[in-house]
Amino acid sequence: MATVRTWISTDGNWAAAGSWSPSGVPITGDTVILAGSSTASVTSGFAQGAIDLLLLYVDDSYLGNIGTSGTPLVIGATTIKHFGRGTFYLQDDTGTPATGSKIYVESGNNSNAMILTVTGTVDMLTVSRGTVTISSGGPARLRVGALARGNRACRVTVGASGGAGYVFVYNGTLTTNIGCSGGILYDGIWIHSAGEILDWKQFGGTMYFDAGTLTPGVDAAIFGGTFNASRGNGIRTFGTTSGRLVVYPKAEPGYRVNYSLATNWAANEIRLAEAFAHSQRP
Repeated sequence: MATVRTWISTDGNWAAAGSWSPSGVPITGDTVILAGSSTASVTSGFAQGAIDLLLLYVDDSYLGNIGTSGTPLVIGATTIKHFGRGTFYLQDDTGTPATGSKIYVESGNNSNAMILTVTGTVDMLTVSRGTVTISSGGPARLRVGALARGNRACRVTVGASGGAGYVFVYNGTLTTNIGCSGGILYDGIWIHSAGEILDWKQFGGTMYFDAGTLTPGVDAAIFGGTFNASRGNGIRTFGTTSGRLVVYPKAEPGYRVNYSLATNWAANEIRLAEAFAHSQRP
């Protein structure tokens, strides 16, 4: 039978029965809560790759770290919610459900809220507050600044060995050092430094396309915000494709476009439009 287990450890060992209330190491299907009932960081017992929890919940009152920079907690879960103040070093090894886990980060840790490695399947990572680094693997969908309440800073970095699938940026700052299947920028800042983006829509915010390749299968479109593909000395290419980059410099009220494009992007790869249809509103 699935059990709700609360972290009460004094020695930091995840794999010790006495670290939990009720006593017993969490098993597949359990719900795990780390809260202010224990101040101990999770410092050992990290090899939990055979376990797929129902929920792993780190409360805002929990101040400890989970895992270490060299040894993350290896575990799977249907849902992972990290609201804690410490750093969560997580290797998501979710195998069940087959669609993957959903991870939510809303942490007051603006230095290192989560360092994420994916070796299982992550369906979606949502970061609304805190600083997150995806160091290896990645989610099928990444949402940056989503569900943010008030002026809450969030910063996400996708490393060269990471991945991001399809990306939605609502606020905050995203830095990508590898390609993604596509993205939509509503607001905030996106800095792209390497890799290929296959689809692109922009309604606001600022995109610094510092290096990499834009290869839209259909027309990519900039409806609002700032698109800067000319700063620095990075190599930028427009991939061979039937799609073009469509810029709407005279969009409707509320949408204004500033753009600076790479000099090596051919004129036939760019199209300027006067306005966009109502069906293209975000």
